[in-house]
Amino acid sequence: LQDDLLGPSTASTQKAKSSSADMASSHTCTGDSHQVSFRLSHDASSKVLHVGLPSSGIGKLMLPNGLYQCLELAGPTAAASLFQAKSTPVTLLLSHLLWSLILDLDALAEMCREAMANVVDLSSVALVLALAAAADDGLLLRACYWCLKDAFCSATGAPPSWIRGTGTVKLIRGALSYADICSTPLSVLSKIPEEDHLIKFKRWRTPFDGYTLCQVHRTRGPDGAYPHLYELVLDHSEEVVMRAIREDEQSCCRIFSKDSD
Repeated sequence: LQDDLLGPSTASTQKAKSSSADMASSHTCTGDSHQVSFRLSHDASSKVLHVGLPSSGIGKLMLPNGLYQCLELAGPTAAASLFQAKSTPVTLLLSHLLWSLILDLDALAEMCREAMANVVDLSSVALVLALAAAADDGLLLRACYWCLKDAFCSATGAPPSWIRGTGTVKLIRGALSYADICSTPLSVLSKIPEEDHLIKFKRWRTPFDGYTLCQVHRTRGPDGAYPHLYELVLDHSEEVVMRAIREDEQSCCRIFSKDSD
């Protein structure tokens, strides 16, 4: 395994020349201005598979053992057992997600995404945001947006170490960075509130069984005295929804669902 960062590429996957003797391919996972690139080459004569890994960016989390672990976790039973463990480190989930996306292991990638979206917090949001932006992953971008919004809108605001730049995570000039691994502008989250608004607008403007017109009927006792019986009925069918009884002026109302006997 060798360290090799490919140049920029706008294609999601680009393949180099291949022949019966040897094959080489370059792969790039691109989202907005971020990309993760690596190189695969196969020398048929020596039966060696060379994997060139990124030397910068979020791709630095693509560790060699992550490739082996992803292949072992390709079975649904093995993968499920991994993500049932709450102690799975986020960096491990990130590594597995990167490799599973590259290797087209869709089932494993989905498990990684769901597990990561449930555990993202202030200690991991910078890394998850970088990966989400690189892969243009809507689920992870939304998880990062709500995590950051909760922090920024809280009484204490963003962690002071982010602002001062004294910790691993830094918030400088509108970009969230993690050590020397990644730096992601928060502008990649700009579409999340717009999408959320559209979802809510569509939901609340779509008619559904939320309410209907009702009437309240009161039946007094003999000579208009107590007890009083109240009935809530549907306006269009006179169906009784609930009943309530009040024994006297000072007593509370006892409410029943339909039957008050």
